[in-house]
Amino acid sequence: RGQWYPHLARLHNTGKYNAWSTTKTGQYIQVDFQRPVVISKVATQGAKQLLAHNFVLNYTISYSTDKKKWTFYKGDSDTIRKTFEGNSEAYDTKENIFFPPLIGRYVRLYPLQSYNYPTVRLEYYGCELDGCSVPLGMESGVITDAQITASSVATHWYSGQWHPWYARLNKYGTVNAWRAKNNDIQPWIQVELKDIKKITGIITQGAKSYGNEMFVTTYSVEYSEDGMRWTKYTDDEDYEQKTFQGNTDNNGKVKNYIYPPIFSKFIRIIPK
Repeated sequence: RGQWYPHLARLHNTGKYNAWSTTKTGQYIQVDFQRPVVISKVATQGAKQLLAHNFVLNYTISYSTDKKKWTFYKGDSDTIRKTFEGNSEAYDTKENIFFPPLIGRYVRLYPLQSYNYPTVRLEYYGCELDGCSVPLGMESGVITDAQITASSVATHWYSGQWHPWYARLNKYGTVNAWRAKNNDIQPWIQVELKDIKKITGIITQGAKSYGNEMFVTTYSVEYSEDGMRWTKYTDDEDYEQKTFQGNTDNNGKVKNYIYPPIFSKFIRIIPK
């Protein structure tokens, strides 16, 4: 309305017109980040108009990667969309955390209730989607043996057991990988991280034993925050679970990107 344009809705903006404001209900303010990003926090302020305080009391957030399919942020809410607490006067800054963070290129803030006119200045906080794509410690040993478990362990009469903690990239030796028992019909290998991490990709490699090449051609991924309740990873809501393409030989490395990333503490790879 008037000259309270969306591009003015910047945190701590000053001047006669220093925020986005509207007289209509059911409106939103949208930000296009030009590429998908990880957003972990939003901060909001109101503004004064002709000495009157105007601010948003509460609001919801939706996000999209393509501007076609929109998702309302749910977080820890018991409802289909979380209602965030807004401001209590025009100049205070109210921060709200997204946990888990949201992944999107487009983000919309929908005022629900306002004091006088819906008016907002805001800032989003986060990082690039691949901004933390660094090894978490399987190959280096930062992830300890005790953090790696499996559904079963194969044993060779001569070389011994193929323990899950042998499943480290580029490991050498006669026994240099994890192997499940032959009769294990639902094999899995699990890593328990020290705390919740952002998982953006997985690299797999097979092994060779006494001339026999062994590798996984396809696998799925599940994740959990407590090691008890598991969620099947999918990047398409039309499919219950994604099948990743694995290796084609025993020594080559295959990297699969996980987009959107997983934010979790427990990760399982389930060979198909």
